[in-house]
Parts: sequence; C-alpha cells; structure tokens
Amino acid sequence: QDLRVIHAGPASRTAAALAQVLWTLEFQRPLRVVPRSHRMTALTDDSVGAVVAGDSVVTDPPLGFDYHIDLGAMWRRLTGLPFVFAVWAATELADCDALNDLLTGARKLGQTRLKDISDRFAQAHGWPDDLASHELTEHLSYEMTVDHIESMTEFAHLAAEIGAFTSVRDMDIVLP
Repeated sequence: QDLRVIHAGPASRTAAALAQVLWTLEFQRPLRVVPRSHRMTALTDDSVGAVVAGDSVVTDPPLGFDYHIDLGAMWRRLTGLPFVFAVWAATELADCDALNDLLTGARKLGQTRLKDISDRFAQAHGWPDDLASHELTEHLSYEMTVDHIESMTEFAHLAAEIGAFTSVRDMDIVLP
C-alpha cells in the first residue's frame, strides 16, 4: 500500500496500467510508472517496485522484493471480473466470420493438446514442467465470455479516467 513508483518495461504497458488502476481503486492514490529497460536482476536497490509481465515472471523473476502481487487476482478481488491480458483482434475490414472460424478451430485443437504442449515446450522456454502445465491447463481462460467483455470495458474506462491510457477506442466484440 505504500508503493508510489513502479518500474515497467515496454512489454508491460497493460500490466503497468492495470497496476495504476488497481492502486487508484484500492488505495485512492496514483502510482507513477517509470520506464525500465534492463533485466529485473539488474534493478538497483532504490527501486520502489516493478511490474513484471508474461513469461518474465518465471524466466527473469523479480528478486529482492518483499511482496509479489498477482495483478489479475487483485483485479478479480476488487471487481469480481476476470482480467483479459490478451485477445486476438482485427480491424473492421477483416472477415470476422472466417477469422472466428479459424481461431475457434485453432483454440479447440490447442485445448485438446495443452499437456502435450506443456511437456514439449516448457523447458525450452525456461519454465518448470509442473508450473507450465498448471498455467496452461488450470489458470488460463481460452474463451471470451460476457464477464470478459465487461472487464475489458471497465478496465479501458478506468485506465482512461486516471490517465494510464491517453486514448481508448470503442470496441466491437464479435462472439460466436
């Protein structure tokens, strides 16, 4: 709760904005984001906090910090909604029906092979086998629901409201 500044790399823009939104919701005060371009292990002792997103949480873990916070879990606790970290997106020029069919087929096929994918690629990407398997089979959500759409809309609104995003486009969500 005393955190006032976080370091965030270019790959952590959404997570940094999420941290800013969460600190505003939970502690009613802003959180300043400072660009970070070096590895977590190279952060100096005067770093207040850091946002580490994606695979870096596992492959380059933030050492030397007293607390680790799962921002997605904090979002769910505060809003009751799942956080959407990534989606497939297209412009209005795309053939959404064909794209949806293609991506739905790929998702369904991938979901039947999650354990095989984990077994085959975890170690090559610096992940322990059991953690990779858990992330793919238990932790990640592969389908977009009404709650996910509500979450994306709420996050975009809050992030724009506090200035974490300079602009937000309207979203047209196409569900099968």
